Amino acid sequence: MVALKLMKTQKYANPLTPGQLHQYQEEGYIFLPELLSSYEVAKLRCAIEDLGAAGFNLRARQVGALTAKDPRFLELALNAKVTDTIGQLVDWDSIYLHSSKVNFNCAGDGVPKTWHQDNIYWPELPPNQVTMWIAIDNADQTNGCMWVLPKSHVNGVVSHSRGETGWEIAEEDVPKVFPGLKPLQCPVKAGGALVFHGNVLHKSESNRSNGNRWAIVLDFDQQHNDIVRINKETNMMAQFDSFKVWRRSTPATNGA
Repeated sequence: MVALKLMKTQKYANPLTPGQLHQYQEEGYIFLPELLSSYEVAKLRCAIEDLGAAGFNLRARQVGALTAKDPRFLELALNAKVTDTIGQLVDWDSIYLHSSKVNFNCAGDGVPKTWHQDNIYWPELPPNQVTMWIAIDNADQTNGCMWVLPKSHVNGVVSHSRGETGWEIAEEDVPKVFPGLKPLQCPVKAGGALVFHGNVLHKSESNRSNGNRWAIVLDFDQQHNDIVRINKETNMMAQFDSFKVWRRSTPATNGA
């Protein structure tokens, strides 16, 4: 990855520290423990509950294309605390929302998501995506918080196989594909976020608790995502909610 040095005149709603910028470059991920306020989290929780009232299944694994379903999700995608964070991690002049979804890990029977890289799902596009995983509920080891494999982004997209929940790398194969790297469990409080490069290997385990573990996932890219795919459950064409969310006010420069 290219080390990024930003012009000092650029102002950000959520400025990152030099340590966070370095960690993202080297490890492929950062934590944002207090990205959203309790009020913002409560508003998003209401928006998710309203999806259920509108007929969406809140015990499914996920519901996508959020910004077209409720203006509160659109507000999140355009939130300067969100977009400015991504703008500091990349050297792009413009940022596009690539896709959005709610991930449901339901109480007692949540389905685990095995190790994978997000960029494996988008072979039509350059592997540039950045993912922001925002906790709506406290996420810990009992309810299926995220795991990442630090430094797994440096070798690009690797071979996956098809599993029950999509593309995956089997647990026993991870040390063979990424020798010497150690998995990291990532508990996050509600309103906190995990941001990681689309090549970072990650997973979540099943929810063994008595409460749901909801999270909103926003993916960002350097270009518009105009891909249309068939939803296997409904057999209908599905397009992702992709549009420009941010433009750099001063040029980025590459440097040490």
